[in-house]
Amino acid sequence: MPKRKALSYGVGERRSWVISDLVKAWKTFEEVKKLDPNDLEQHFIAGLALQMAGQSDECDVEYERFCKKAEAYHVTIQEAINYYQDIIDKMEEESRKLKLNGGHDEVHPELSNIKSRVIVLTRFQEHRDLDRNKKCVVS
Repeated sequence: MPKRKALSYGVGERRSWVISDLVKAWKTFEEVKKLDPNDLEQHFIAGLALQMAGQSDECDVEYERFCKKAEAYHVTIQEAINYYQDIIDKMEEESRKLKLNGGHDEVHPELSNIKSRVIVLTRFQEHRDLDRNKKCVVS
């Protein structure tokens, strides 16, 4: 049976995090939570901040909370994935248009984090599928 990857595996930008990233992530978490204590996004942001701080077990707990709330809000994990993928597609199209019109080469700053939501949701669904496929043998 394949080994489970942590929900946090492959999440975040492909560069080393610095303290200012952690401070920014935690500030964003506090702002989201203050606006709406039930907002599912707070769990993704908290997971990211905990991951930056090296708290892998705790970050996966927050990512799992994000996934469960995303599923409840969007009805299925696949619908949640579709929602975020639509945002990704729009951000990437916006970046392509900017480049074609002589704009900067930078991509949208939140694109990596939106892609990370899709990674976490996809992995959560994979874990759930693995759990469903486990067979209990009683002799």
